[in-house]
Amino acid sequence: VISKILYDEEDNEYGLIINNQTNNSYNFYSIKKDKIVSDSFISYSKNSKNQYIIRKKDKNKIQSYILNKNGKQEIYLSTNLVDELKKKISSSKYKVYDESIFENQKYVLVDNKIEKSFGLLNIKNNKYEKIFDYKNNNDYYYSNVSRINTYNKKIYLKISCNTNNCDESSTIIYNLTDKKQIYKSTKISIKEYKEYEEGYKIIYFGNENENKYSGKFVIFDNKNNELLIDDNDISILDKKIVVGNIPLYSTLLYSVKDKKLINRDVSIISVKDKYLYKYNDKDDNIVVLNSNGEQVIKADNDSLLQLSNNNYIYIDNNYIKIYNILKDKTYKYKLKDNEKLNNAKGDIISPFSNALFINNSIDSYSKVINFKSDLLIKIKGSEISSVKYNYDNNRAYIIVRKSTDSGNKYGLYIAE
Repeated sequence: VISKILYDEEDNEYGLIINNQTNNSYNFYSIKKDKIVSDSFISYSKNSKNQYIIRKKDKNKIQSYILNKNGKQEIYLSTNLVDELKKKISSSKYKVYDESIFENQKYVLVDNKIEKSFGLLNIKNNKYEKIFDYKNNNDYYYSNVSRINTYNKKIYLKISCNTNNCDESSTIIYNLTDKKQIYKSTKISIKEYKEYEEGYKIIYFGNENENKYSGKFVIFDNKNNELLIDDNDISILDKKIVVGNIPLYSTLLYSVKDKKLINRDVSIISVKDKYLYKYNDKDDNIVVLNSNGEQVIKADNDSLLQLSNNNYIYIDNNYIKIYNILKDKTYKYKLKDNEKLNNAKGDIISPFSNALFINNSIDSYSKVINFKSDLLIKIKGSEISSVKYNYDNNRAYIIVRKSTDSGNKYGLYIAE
């Protein structure tokens, strides 16, 4: 499944991060090459420089790489940095988890070989704090540690220990930056974790044991009180996500403010780091909310709602309205008498490169306006027959038709 859509500086899609749910690994899919390129990896995140950082096993070590736009992987955290950190820690006493090594950190996760326990080690003063014990009769023991994607500067890790190594299986969501346990699940695994502002969280549990949470998505408040259980993925409407990944296509929508489920069939529209929620209300109107839960569009099903170049375009009471997703702003143009977005055949003319094509067959003119309603060109005495697009060259070919006594005549305009 698609885990993340990647955009360049000009808001163009250049790649996808694909999640292989069979082995919980990831791959980079190049849109230009139309195929998966480079090696698979076990986790990814975005740093303050807007670089995607991936982590993968390399010769039994966890190594970080920068994922470039062409899919190439360049070393991010050098092996020297990892080795230098490990030199500061006694290898006879501690086993360091590479997945918990980052730049400019205070703590690292380790196995304490003397105590047979798992815990937190202060890199500066070598002070150890136990998180849980391993079985005493085991000569070999370990835990699984993986990073969770975050939208802030905190480091979140998922720590798992099974019954081969611990007295009971458990999964812990741990904030390494603040050395804080966020949530602990025993006897049932955590498959996915999302956290929103003020500590609200959504957890997708495994189904390996009979439990009311087995295979369910559950919303918890900041005191870990249960708010909602469902079989389908959930998003919180009025809180900003800070940890985990937003569903890419559809979700249930829950309002913390109203303490209720808003809608069960919600489409997610994601543009760069902005996202919208779209659904039909009880009167079958189309409703679009921004990520703050504010209604930005409400239109009936005949409103010709279209998504073009990071804008939603629709007709409302004889107005063409353009909602710019990135700017969170709506522009509008009032259609004059007999003006339509249809071509001569009656088909809707799709917007192109922030431009709208308008026909007036009664008064015999056509025109092109931008999304701010500025007139770009007006063609008198003819109507638009059709518009063809060349997306590679960012050109539109406007074919116009003029009716004369001797028959129809056609002309061509090229818009760039």
